[in-house]
Amino acid sequence: MSSFRPLSYQQCQMLDLWLQTYGVLLNHRTRHRFTDVLPVARLFNRVHPGRVNLSRYVARNSVTLKAVNWRVFNARVLKKMNMELTPSDEDKLARGEEWVLDALLHQLMMSVVRRVNVAQDLASEQSL
Repeated sequence: MSSFRPLSYQQCQMLDLWLQTYGVLLNHRTRHRFTDVLPVARLFNRVHPGRVNLSRYVARNSVTLKAVNWRVFNARVLKKMNMELTPSDEDKLARGEEWVLDALLHQLMMSVVRRVNVAQDLASEQSL
């Protein structure tokens, strides 16, 4: 289950810088767009190519249908990446609670950092 918690100021700053490398600026407009799973799924697909089948998600407008999209995304993608959400977190994302989105995107960022660190460790071991 999720261990999401509000981010510190430094974590927020680091997340904002990392998102800028993918052309994402978190402001009121983008946060509203990210209440639906489709833009988040596109970002996940850019960060981890091939991990997300974008054809499974349709843009939604109502909070109820957005929550359904989040449940599907949670079961098909996040669970496999050890970022599983609680039903409460899914509903918070659909309603647009800011800190939950930040925490999810921070976990995505950290998955990339871990992947890079593992690759660097492997490269250093091979050079020995």
